[in-house]
Amino acid sequence: MQDIAVFFQEGLAQLPDLAAALVGGGRVLDVACGGGKWLIAIARRFPGTELVGVEFEPDSVERARRHVAEAGLDDRIRIEARATDDMPFRDEFDLVYLQDALHDLPDPVASLRSAWAAVAPGGRLVVLEWCLPDEPTDPESLQAELLWGIQIDELYQGTRMYTHAGYGELFAAAGVPAATIADLPSGASLFVVRKSG
Repeated sequence: MQDIAVFFQEGLAQLPDLAAALVGGGRVLDVACGGGKWLIAIARRFPGTELVGVEFEPDSVERARRHVAEAGLDDRIRIEARATDDMPFRDEFDLVYLQDALHDLPDPVASLRSAWAAVAPGGRLVVLEWCLPDEPTDPESLQAELLWGIQIDELYQGTRMYTHAGYGELFAAAGVPAATIADLPSGASLFVVRKSG
């Protein structure tokens, strides 16, 4: 829920043209949508949108479908159970979004490549992540210490967090153009790439 609030309160403030475009409708894809809460929030705020969530964990798929049905939005939100690294979508979505998920995916590069393929001409890929400081001691802050602590847990689970430069390397390896980065007041970072069209 915190990441959803960060997107609406801070992320959209950085992307006023995206908010304006979503008011007019459009198609939205949430990659690794978890329990579907972000999709529900988008559907409520932007009633003209059509939304698809992709999730690879079976328990999250069921939870997302239940949440969408309970919200009465299953006519506008479709949840698909599939891997994120080889999605079938091509040039279809005005917004493709990954929320605090890219670093957790089994194959972040393939998933990013697949997400970028789904973006329609003129649309955009938006990735919200919490990034490690560039150096372990820079800056020394409570948030930096917290992120390095989370990194230990991520490594234990077989995943890892990245610095801004690390995300840049993922984008380059996936063949995605360099992102514009907005560092948000909460400490999260927004990576945005618009597809020419």
